[in-house]
Amino acid sequence: MKTAVSLLIVIQLTALAQVKKPSPCNKPLGDVTTYAVVYYADRSFDELARFNMVVLDPANYDSADLARLKSMGCIPIAYINVGEIETYRGYFSMVDTSMMLSPDPNWRERYYVDLCNPMWARIVIGQRIPEVMRKGFCGVFVDFAGALQEYPRMDSCAVSLVREIRRDIG
Repeated sequence: MKTAVSLLIVIQLTALAQVKKPSPCNKPLGDVTTYAVVYYADRSFDELARFNMVVLDPANYDSADLARLKSMGCIPIAYINVGEIETYRGYFSMVDTSMMLSPDPNWRERYYVDLCNPMWARIVIGQRIPEVMRKGFCGVFVDFAGALQEYPRMDSCAVSLVREIRRDIG
């Protein structure tokens, strides 16, 4: 199995600073000393809350789960794969197959996406990010999932996408 190098970026939502009640979402990321990345559904909230921050697949957690984690002082961050189209995700019905570059040989039902395609940016920024933020996540962890290793010419498009995400969420 070839090792994929992914560009991982955490974008924290800072627009919640005006909230009167202290929220883990307002904590500076510099204060985070422990974190966990959980790609599966894990309802052991006491275990998860042992970490300052947890990166979670947003499909596995609802608003009540996130509120519970935040009440325990944990910062929940949504994991979002923006380097690939995942055919099992809810947004797939919006995908034009022209955005799909090639299958990811390491994962079934995943295709590298053309990061330069404006339709993909509209799905990510107009649908996926707002959907997870409405659930109550404090920010997003953006993964390009090897797309930039396979298609290095898209690096400037990846930077532009991250800048658009950052501008959109605050």
